[in-house]
Amino acid sequence: MENLARSFILLGLWSKLNASIKLFVLIGPFLVLVLVLVFWSENVIFHDDYALLGFLVDWTDPALSWGNKLHRLVEPHNHHRLVYDRLVTLATYYLTGKINVTIMIVLGNMALLGIVWRLWTLFRDMKLPVWYFTPVPFWMLNLQSHENMLWGMAALQNFTVVWLMMEALHRLLRRDALTSALLLSIAALFTSGNGLMVAAVGTLIVGWQWTWRTDGWLWIGGMGLALILFFWGYDPAPPVGSLLDVVPRLLMVLGASLTNQARFGSAMVGGILVLLTWMSAFVLINQTRNRQIKANWQTDTFSELLAITAIVLGTAIILGISRPLDELLRDRYRIYSHLAFSLTYLLGLLLITPPFRSIWAVLAGSAAVTMYGISAYAKIPELINLRQNRQLDAFNVRFYGTTLPPPYYAESNRKVLKQAQERGVLKYPDIWSDPAHWKLLPFRCRIIVEPFKDLHPTVFVAKNNHFLRVHSAPAFFPRRTPLSSDVCLIAESASGRRYALPAMVMLNKKLDFLTTGRRAFS
Repeated sequence: MENLARSFILLGLWSKLNASIKLFVLIGPFLVLVLVLVFWSENVIFHDDYALLGFLVDWTDPALSWGNKLHRLVEPHNHHRLVYDRLVTLATYYLTGKINVTIMIVLGNMALLGIVWRLWTLFRDMKLPVWYFTPVPFWMLNLQSHENMLWGMAALQNFTVVWLMMEALHRLLRRDALTSALLLSIAALFTSGNGLMVAAVGTLIVGWQWTWRTDGWLWIGGMGLALILFFWGYDPAPPVGSLLDVVPRLLMVLGASLTNQARFGSAMVGGILVLLTWMSAFVLINQTRNRQIKANWQTDTFSELLAITAIVLGTAIILGISRPLDELLRDRYRIYSHLAFSLTYLLGLLLITPPFRSIWAVLAGSAAVTMYGISAYAKIPELINLRQNRQLDAFNVRFYGTTLPPPYYAESNRKVLKQAQERGVLKYPDIWSDPAHWKLLPFRCRIIVEPFKDLHPTVFVAKNNHFLRVHSAPAFFPRRTPLSSDVCLIAESASGRRYALPAMVMLNKKLDFLTTGRRAFS
């Protein structure tokens, strides 16, 4: 009896340990996301953020009338109406007195977590073991989306529009009051251009529900007015390539999760797998005689997953039509591939019979965790480099009033910077000390520099950061340096100004194919 009791105790301990391990694995991507935001985010204006800074400069101009201010609030930006981004910009200004990119990054990533939460609620409707959900956070929080995660404007736009569309569809299909769904849809429309998809899919859903809805005309009228405002003065993106090019581009967008570089073939393979799975599910739905499967695809959960899938598919088509080939695999668009993989998995859980669900969950979980690990390794250099680029911007702006070292800075950005600093709406953090006070280090270093080599450069130190100075012009960029966010290059001008340039990082030459696509095992 004593041995039997001891066995039950050990069995209980093992059960608790097993549950703890599963929980730790499940929350792992969330912890990594927090660490990424803590260690690699910077409160620094970067790239398209200058459009928001320019908007704030205009908004705070006392000579600008309220009519012109409202026009600036809703005017198009690269085929989008970034009203949400601009409202957040105004909120950060009125709350802190300055434009605050950190707040934008946090809000954008909260929208990403909102996407995962909505997928979680759909999963809980299936009443399956919690560990079955493991693949979803590993796909949705994959560090392939690091560009959105750490870029204020991109986070606000690309994550928030997806979350708003999903929330709108959820309320429509769960038969909530139409007002909330309409407001969320309009918000999505004025967050990013692909918010048009929720107008199309939402209208189809309202039409399908028309026989019992008494407020359908509210959707038609409200969405109609929103679309008129959206397209007023709108300049649509010209198509790129022929209609025949749309299909392979669509596949690349859907399958982008399978590659960490711009490898179009791997992305197309991923897209083909996703589409084949969707087609197989459609055939199964139409031919199965299994009562449980038939009952599952008649649920609101299945309808909601299908509606979100339509959003993803429509967005992939829009990107295939309007974006050049070299932009399709940019990290900012991989959220749609991650969502496609997650939706495919969740649809599979609904349509696969119980004896095979655990196999499906194990296979998908293994794939998702493996993809996450490879992407984390491959994207760490880019995470470091993005942070460094922001730090370099802060350094060069603080001391020289330019966003990038000559001859690469943009005159328009420099003008906006000057106006913003004069108006007091921008403050860059004090990243490094004054370059005039840097001291020579008592050692030499060697680095490969393109397009030339300098075997005996001079090394500077500033606030415990190491810099390389090469007596050459014009500005230069290195091939690779050791893993560190504190290493960069310094180009010294004839007048003695020391401009900081980014130094790309690498991790391990033997695994170089994960970060650059080259197989380098020597």
